[in-house]
Amino acid sequence: MIYKRKHKIWVLTIAIVLALTVNIYEYANKWYDGKNELELKLAAYTAERLYLDIKYPDNNASNIEYIVGDYGREFFERWELLSEMYSEIPYPREAIAQEEWDVVDSFYTRTYRIIGSIDRKLAENFTPEEADFMGSPLYTYLTIGWLNEEYREELGVIDEDVYKYIR
Repeated sequence: MIYKRKHKIWVLTIAIVLALTVNIYEYANKWYDGKNELELKLAAYTAERLYLDIKYPDNNASNIEYIVGDYGREFFERWELLSEMYSEIPYPREAIAQEEWDVVDSFYTRTYRIIGSIDRKLAENFTPEEADFMGSPLYTYLTIGWLNEEYREELGVIDEDVYKYIR
């Protein structure tokens, strides 16, 4: 009788430990999948912002490869040109060379804010209607390579710099 009672307690204990282990394992898998999915989305966002192509060899976020295509190279050239024109615009030359895209993305966030303030300063030289029509010319130039003629003169950008990026 005592043997059966001890046996039942051991079986119950093993069942509880096994159930807890399975639950912990499933919780850890869900946590990892959620973290991996978040990293995949963040990688896609970074690639989109920096005009990079992205290669997913599998569903593991740590295996993602960023590829700098033609449009990405042109984007980085325009960014470098703007940083040469405006010393306050940072250009992450080393991070780009070492392909540290998270670092480059944080530089881009700062660059976006700085370009906004420069655009506001430049807009002071134009009438409100002209400034409103032009929007954010430096950001437009950085992202798609187009720059309004009035701003080209103001910035000293030659037509070759602009037409180089128009497809």
